[in-house]
Amino acid sequence: RIPQQWYKDKDIARFIRMLIFCMEYFLRYMVVPGRVENNVVIVDLKGLGISQVPLGPLGEVYKVMSQHYIGRVFKFYVVNMSSGLSMIAGMAKGFLTDRQKQKLNMLDDVSELRKEFAVSQLEQDLGGSRPEVKTFFPFDLLPGPFDAGYEGPPEADAVPNAHEILSHAGSMGRLWDPKLSAKDNTKFEYGHNALRTLERCNLPVPSELRYDGGGGVDFGMATTTTAEEELVAAKPEQIVAAVTTDQVDDLLGRTFQEEPEEKPVND
Repeated sequence: RIPQQWYKDKDIARFIRMLIFCMEYFLRYMVVPGRVENNVVIVDLKGLGISQVPLGPLGEVYKVMSQHYIGRVFKFYVVNMSSGLSMIAGMAKGFLTDRQKQKLNMLDDVSELRKEFAVSQLEQDLGGSRPEVKTFFPFDLLPGPFDAGYEGPPEADAVPNAHEILSHAGSMGRLWDPKLSAKDNTKFEYGHNALRTLERCNLPVPSELRYDGGGGVDFGMATTTTAEEELVAAKPEQIVAAVTTDQVDDLLGRTFQEEPEEKPVND
């Protein structure tokens, strides 16, 4: 939810930087290449009339997602529309392609979200059982199950930091190489804590993670030495402790600045 003050200040740039930060966090800690690669966006228009809909920010969100995160959004769900907005949206939907209609879902009842999400993952005002989230950073991510329609509680004994199974490069995935076999194209690149994390999750340990025939020794991963490598290997809560919101804001601002033009060097 966009803070009301951001509406007043029309601070779209800060909102977009926040979106990019969230997407990069998602790509590093919440995806499994070839298995989990997409997210679902819920747009809550509760309390907004036709003149109050933030068309500018929504347009910028669409631009960023369509140009920089192609294929990362599975579906959009728009909920809590006023009667006026519902009428306009119904007319606008007639101009969408079949593919766009599949991705954009305008719901009359938030309880329909239960068909797509575990109830424990949805907040109460969105038809779920989770209390309304009021603190957004650090991210308060609940463990699974994530099965659609699941009505039980989150797993109390879920293993934390499962992202450590994959290396940084492994979480990014790779393009399919027709010169390689299907096995080589779909194999994972494991992180240096993969073996221990897989064992804690009671999951099978691939043979390539053991070089001594089952002795439980991590395979093929050098220890990190640089600050950047340490940040990549760190747990999400360690990164939050090490980097403040202002520092992230400053880093993203500097990342997207144009590089200064090089001056010619005199002989």
